[in-house]
This record gives sequence, C-alpha cells and structure tokens, in this order.
Amino acid sequence: MPSRLFFSGDFKDVVLLSSDETRHLKALRLKSGDVVELFDGRGNVAEGIVEFFGKKARVRIVKAEKFSQDLPEIILWTAIPKGERADWLVEKATELGVSKIIPMLFRYSVVKPKKTKLERWKRLSIAASAQCKRAFVPEIADPLDFRQALESVKDEQLILCHQDGKDFSELKLNKKKIILIIGPEGGFDKSELDLNAEKLKLSNNILRIETAAIVGVGLLRSLL
Repeated sequence: MPSRLFFSGDFKDVVLLSSDETRHLKALRLKSGDVVELFDGRGNVAEGIVEFFGKKARVRIVKAEKFSQDLPEIILWTAIPKGERADWLVEKATELGVSKIIPMLFRYSVVKPKKTKLERWKRLSIAASAQCKRAFVPEIADPLDFRQALESVKDEQLILCHQDGKDFSELKLNKKKIILIIGPEGGFDKSELDLNAEKLKLSNNILRIETAAIVGVGLLRSLL
C-alpha cells in the first residue's frame, strides 16, 4: 500500500512537494520510481510516481479521485484537557472521522489553548488523517465561548454528554450535521445545561474530557 503524503496545492500533471513532505519521503526511505498517494485534506486524493529528489521532491500524478464527506458530519465542541492529553484527543477524534473540532470555553474551563497549540493540533490532524487514510482533514477552529457558539447553531442536531442523559440505545441521528458537546472536568454550569439539546449518558463512571470525547464520537459513528 503506497505511503500517503499531504499536498495542499492543485493536482496537476507534475507537482512539487513541500520541504516537510520531502523530508517525510526520505524518512520513509522512498526513492525515485516509487508510488505514493497524495491528499489535500479537502477530499482530493491522487496516486503518483516519485520522479526526482532534491530540496523538494517531484511527483508525476497518474490518477486522481474526489471523495465526498461522510454524512452526517460530526462536529466536536469540547473543553480542552491539560498537556498531552489534548494532543491525544485531537489525534483520535481525527481517526474517528470528525469534520471539525472547536475548543470550547465553559464557565469551569481550565485550559484556553494558545495559537501555538492550535497550530500543533493542525499538524497532528494532518498526520493522523494520512495515517488512517482519510481524504479529509478536520478543521481545527479557534476557541469559542460556549454561549457565543450556541448563537451560530442553525439546523444542526445538538447532543450534550451528561451523566443525567438518555441511554445510547435511545439516541437517533436525524440531521446532516451533529454537534457533540463535551464539557470541562469541573462539569457544566447550570445555565449551560439550559439549552435545546439531547443529553447523552456515556458511562456510569465520570470520564475525563478526552475519554468522553472519544467514547462519544465512537458511539455516534457506530450509528452511521
């Protein structure tokens, strides 16, 4: 199976990879004549042949294909855990097929990610998409206040994970876009629970943020 590399440009007859992806090619010990897959994170995937190594490798495109986003889309609104646990959350949510991750600021949130963290998560999501053969890379959005985010909701189905929610067996997905809401480890403020959203119970136990996010996304994916 060909190695998959990220390429953000147009798939012309011949393309030049970025310096980073060229280094990646070399790390994989690929050489001229080897077949690779390129993807742009927007649904376009191409197969090509490595023709030249230099500061930027040259790849001749053999065939290209356009994929559609899986429906319903799962958009993850999540509080952010501390340290490397947040990296793990982004990586695994990407593997499970979320279309967008929005770091959410609740009343009891502890972590507000800086721009450097967001850039790191974007790189992690690209790498995870390449590894799991996704055609799409999830969007990593800027942090939003929870109340502000609610004002942007239109026709999406809101599902909030909470200990007092309904059992998974009672859940039905009925929209093209699903917003899954994961709160902070300090819990939701009472006013934050006062919204028109289905509440889903994930476990009898109290889960960490990253565990709740992955369990929640995994359960929704199992319904598709």
